[in-house]
Amino acid sequence: MAQVDAAIGGKVSVNRRGKNILGSYYQPSLVYSDIEVLKTLPINDIKEGLVEVVKYGIVMSPELFEYVESHLTELLAGDLTSLYQLVEKSSQLKAKVVSEDEHARGVRQTLMLGHTVGYTIESVTRHRVSHGKATNLGILAATLIAYRMGFIDLDTTRRIIRLLLNIYPAGWFIKFHAEEIETHLRQHKRIKDGKISMVLPTKIGTVTMRDDVPVKLVYEVFRDMVMLASFEDLAQKPKES
Repeated sequence: MAQVDAAIGGKVSVNRRGKNILGSYYQPSLVYSDIEVLKTLPINDIKEGLVEVVKYGIVMSPELFEYVESHLTELLAGDLTSLYQLVEKSSQLKAKVVSEDEHARGVRQTLMLGHTVGYTIESVTRHRVSHGKATNLGILAATLIAYRMGFIDLDTTRRIIRLLLNIYPAGWFIKFHAEEIETHLRQHKRIKDGKISMVLPTKIGTVTMRDDVPVKLVYEVFRDMVMLASFEDLAQKPKES
């Protein structure tokens, strides 16, 4: 995750009673990513970074999204050649966005795709759920919300969901209670008059920043996701004889 996202952008912050509560911007003179280090990482850490790469693909690069789709087996196996391609392309994309909007007042905000729900999950679990897992679930939610609001077609919705679930199967979040998420979302700074600001995908490579997403719809989508995850978990259990 550091090589494709966190190390590029200049954000220096700490989590104090919430995600990135204290922080500033300080750009380094150089960012050096050693691909060989990735050989030392467990598969879950590779998955963390892959979620951010998929996010870049949805936000601004159909080619990157397609690369992850077609090379997912090699990427999850830790193939360095495939991982190098991801780190190189993702670094270029992130650096371009940061150079245009360092303080996230414009185009850089599109990289918040999945973070509205994602940050809430991290907060609810006191960061016991990793950032990558939470963002994965957040992008799933944003995609379903976009579909429900008519911003994205069904085929693209299915394509995004399929890739995300191939990285993190849905069963892991059945332990969540939708009510907990709702309680924390009500305190979100982006809520006004029953609406919440979110980044929503419209197609692979394009997103829209909306300030009119009904909070009620976010709740409904999350409840549906938890329910479907429960069904998936049950389907994978052996039948009693």
